[in-house]
Order: sequence, then structure tokens, then C-alpha cells
Amino acid sequence: MNRIATQLTNVSYVLAAVLSLGVLRPAAVVAQSATNTGVVSGFVLTDPGDRPIPNATVRVSGATGSAVSDSAGKFTLSGVPGGMQRFEVIAVGYKPLRQSIVVSAGQTIEVDLLMIVDAQQLTGVKVAAAAGPGVRAPWLAGFDERRSYGIGTFLTTEDLERQDASRWASVVAQRVPGINLVTYNGRASFAISRGPISDRNTPKGDIVDAAQGAPKGCYAQVIIDDIVRYASRMGEPLFDVTSVDPNTVAAVEYYSVSQIPARFNRGGNAPCGVLVIWRK
Repeated sequence: MNRIATQLTNVSYVLAAVLSLGVLRPAAVVAQSATNTGVVSGFVLTDPGDRPIPNATVRVSGATGSAVSDSAGKFTLSGVPGGMQRFEVIAVGYKPLRQSIVVSAGQTIEVDLLMIVDAQQLTGVKVAAAAGPGVRAPWLAGFDERRSYGIGTFLTTEDLERQDASRWASVVAQRVPGINLVTYNGRASFAISRGPISDRNTPKGDIVDAAQGAPKGCYAQVIIDDIVRYASRMGEPLFDVTSVDPNTVAAVEYYSVSQIPARFNRGGNAPCGVLVIWRK
């Protein structure tokens, strides 16, 4: 009996020593297995050149938290839900970047986010006389000129404000023939009800859009203030029109495939038409 008690005492001493050395950390193990978030860290760089981009905002689509890159382009975003997540990166002078990344719960993922210089923002702007309410100069003259040709569908500020301004996207869907406002999981995108291409070649978002419930459709190219925000490429993440502040929308133009003017025919890649949004 004394020998058994002595052995139990020795085992207790061994366990105490092991725990004190940190070999066993049951609490930490439980905490790590219970978490369902991860950390994404890396650098925001130019493509090409790999030069660091400071002050770039990195966030997960639909989330409230964000991170800002430092002078070396480095960022760290914590508390990212595990699984396939879409990251959005915005920096002055660069085209907005949307990239899907698989996040592992309880782990840190290292990524490089490459951004392309936005040539549209680098071109000179011709100064014009101050315009009245609606589409701002220098685009006002072009808007009215294109509308005078009778090709395409045009919605002015007055057209959009005839109803609740917050419903501008619904007004577009009501007034533009053949275009639908498709909603899914709190997001929305514009798609046409008919298209000249096969289902295999129809731009319909990426795997994240599919996971969020985006239906198959022919989604229109989106240009905002002369900058392409959704290029209708195969596998490209859809543009969420709910991300546009409804109070800033001044006017809208839509062109079917056969109507697209040269100004908006970016690379000939608009199989579902082009939706042009001008902001105030």
C-alpha cells in the first residue's frame, strides 16, 4: 500500500514538473481548436515592379474591420473568418483589387497583393465651365452628346431622383430594357436577361459568388467615372452595386453589345453590355 502511494506521489511530481515547463498546455490547445478565425498578413505591391504601396486599405468583403499598409506595404488583418474569403484592396492611383483567399482557422496566411496603376487617373483633364446639377464636368457634354444619338439607355439625375434616391439600382432595372438587378446574400449585381454568348462563356462571378448564392447570369460590365470596376472576365468576382453610395449617383448609361461606343469599349470584352455610372 505504501509503495502504491509512493508511486502515485512520484507521478504527481512528474506531471507538475511537465506543466511547469510548458510541455503540456491543454488550455491553449482548446482555445486554438475552438477558434474559427485566422490572420492574413503580407504586402501590398505594384504589378509589375513589386514596389511597396503605402496607405492601401485591405478588408474582407462584407466585414467592417480593415487594415492599412505601412511605408513598406506591409499589412496584418486579424480575426478573418476561416474558409474562402474575398479581399478588397483600395489605394489612390491604383485599380481596386479583389482577390479570393483561403483562410485557415487558427493560422497566419502570408500573401502578396499586387495592384495595377490606374492609367485613367494619370491622364490630363480638360477644365470646363462649371456644370449645373447632375453629371459633373468634364463628362457632362459627352453624356448629352451620346444621348442625342438615340443609342443606349440614359437616366439623368432627375430620372433617378423621381423615386427614392436610395433605390437608384431598382430604377435602373425598371427603366433599362433587358437588365435585371440580381440580389444574393445582401449583395446585388446587374445582369441581362438575354445574351449572345453560350453559358460556358458567360461571365458569372467566381467561386465565392457561387457560394454566396449568386445565380447564373450574364453580368454587365461596370464602369464608374471612366474607371472599369467589373470587366466581365471569366472567373472575375462580381461587382456589388450596394457598395456604391446611392446619394452620389448622378446619372447612368447602358449599352447592349451592339451599341457600345468606342469610349467604353475597353478591349472588346463586354459580352453582356456596359453599365456606365457617373457620380456627383
